[in-house]
Amino acid sequence: MPNAGKSTLLAALTNAEPRIADYPFTTTSPNLGVCDLIGDAKERLVLCDLPGLIQGAAKGAGMGGAFLRHVQLCPVLLHVVDGTSEDPINDFHVINQELQEFDDHLAQKLQVVVLNKSDAIPKEKAELLVKTLAQKARHYHVLSISSTTNENVQELMRQLYTYM
Repeated sequence: MPNAGKSTLLAALTNAEPRIADYPFTTTSPNLGVCDLIGDAKERLVLCDLPGLIQGAAKGAGMGGAFLRHVQLCPVLLHVVDGTSEDPINDFHVINQELQEFDDHLAQKLQVVVLNKSDAIPKEKAELLVKTLAQKARHYHVLSISSTTNENVQELMRQLYTYM
């Protein structure tokens, strides 16, 4: 979804300098960044920030659908959910529905799910959203993070690295 904090997360984890602004659809093309894991220059992950998907992307709505073919090449999907969204659980469902409609194999890929912007919502709400996302996601891994304060960002990188 747009404005979930994907570019902010990329900037926090890498030396990439994506355009970041407080309005939807700031990202208009993919941004790549290389993350050295936990200060170890030998262990690296390449992260790609794609434009946010919207409902109907699998059928051509918005820009994100044009990048779904590239997502098929990724071994693990990092699904960033905006904790300040009006309905983060529905946002999660919409994106997974778009993945399913585009390619069943893509929908079955391992996802690490993060509830972003945890610094901007009450702790109790973040805990409930993480629990609900974990139930909805079933086989996915869910973590509450803040791209702005770097809360749990290193733990996220450790999780991602274990799947590479």
